[in-house]
Amino acid sequence: MKEVIIRIFKIGLREIEIFSHRPMYLFVIIIAPLFCLIYFTQIMKRGIPTKMPCGVVDMDNTSTTRSIVRILGAMQNTDLKEHYSNFSEARKAMQKGEIYAFFYIPKNTTERALSSRKPEISFYTADTYYAAGSLLMKDLQTTSELAGLAITRATLTAKGVPSSMMMAILQPITIETHPLNNPTLNYSVYLNNIVVPGLLFLIIMLFTAYTIGYEWKMGTQKELFKMAGESSTIAIAGKLCIVL
Repeated sequence: MKEVIIRIFKIGLREIEIFSHRPMYLFVIIIAPLFCLIYFTQIMKRGIPTKMPCGVVDMDNTSTTRSIVRILGAMQNTDLKEHYSNFSEARKAMQKGEIYAFFYIPKNTTERALSSRKPEISFYTADTYYAAGSLLMKDLQTTSELAGLAITRATLTAKGVPSSMMMAILQPITIETHPLNNPTLNYSVYLNNIVVPGLLFLIIMLFTAYTIGYEWKMGTQKELFKMAGESSTIAIAGKLCIVL
């Protein structure tokens, strides 16, 4: 066992000497891993993206629909940038990348709701931007559900239902959510724990394969094999002890 450790140590010293004459080696084993670590931790340091640009098209423009728009603007992930006058303007803005989604409220929405004619409201997301589209879709879907409650509240008010009874009708069951393992829904928590070690492992694999191939390129494989006591395991272990 002692002889094996000595051989690995000698191969390691040999690798250090080779590295000192090849700056690229130092770049791969020191600078590249540090760059990956700093880059990915910094790019995701804010965690989950927030306040992404979104638009709204309110063709009805009543007090009820304006309250729906205010609800949308209060969402954590949504930055309500623009109010567009029609569907085409909002669609073009999303195609240009100015917004990632928009909420569409057609004309006579409030009137149709109060007369129980089931109005339809729509929302559109740009799934080309996967993270932004998915997060905004969640906010828009929540707003759509809250819009139904807002319209129901307006209907109940018109029918003379007292305010004290409205919440029991609108939301008879209160839902609490408790995400496990990642309660803050932070991308950095689970992505960096996988991406950074994966990249470091990939660098080690590629660099080890390169250093072994370099021995064949320079014709020094016999010297390495002799130092390892004709054991390929010891030879690779000697190279890896420096890389790791």
